[in-house]
Amino acid sequence: MTPTLFFDFDGTLADSFNTAISIINILANQYHFQSIQQDDIALFRQQSLGKTLKRLGIKWYQLPQIIISARQLFNQKLQEVPTFHYWLPILKQLHQKNVQLIILSSNSEDNIQAFLTQHQWQLYFKQIIAGSSLFGKARLIHKTCNQYNINPKHAYYIGDEARDIKAAKQLQMTSIAVSWGFQCPEFLQQYQPDYLIHHPEKLLEILGIQPV
Repeated sequence: MTPTLFFDFDGTLADSFNTAISIINILANQYHFQSIQQDDIALFRQQSLGKTLKRLGIKWYQLPQIIISARQLFNQKLQEVPTFHYWLPILKQLHQKNVQLIILSSNSEDNIQAFLTQHQWQLYFKQIIAGSSLFGKARLIHKTCNQYNINPKHAYYIGDEARDIKAAKQLQMTSIAVSWGFQCPEFLQQYQPDYLIHHPEKLLEILGIQPV
């Protein structure tokens, strides 16, 4: 059976960490919460999203509007956001093996589609499931699996945050955490992902695909 891979976008496929920090600091003035200083970054990479929001002084009722504003700013800064360059040969091999790739993200579909087009990656992804809430990924994955007749037990979720691992475990999917994203590998390991990888090529090994 050909597996299905669900990918987080920011911090997993898109090297958007610095852009995200810049956007947060712009919005801090607009929505009156604490900005992120350079000395804070190591701490924020070692804690949950909920704790980060609390430390910044972001109220839950502010989140929907902040997310909308963040997506708009991301669109303006899209040209600045690079890929993790080592993904391209892996995506090509997965595509050649007819592995189904789906992006699931709280970013917007327009932003993700523009990013994929900008880097000529649109060929490799079957579907973009975008606009999820920061904490609603499991529900969207479940809905997508039902829609496309995907058995979650035969699917994988690749992401860079603890909430990605939690969503995968909730649906009995195989969780693959990546070490190069928003949260540091030591923190991610506490959530016991099925795999913690340091290079995308490891994904081929997990799937039993011989690297070319």
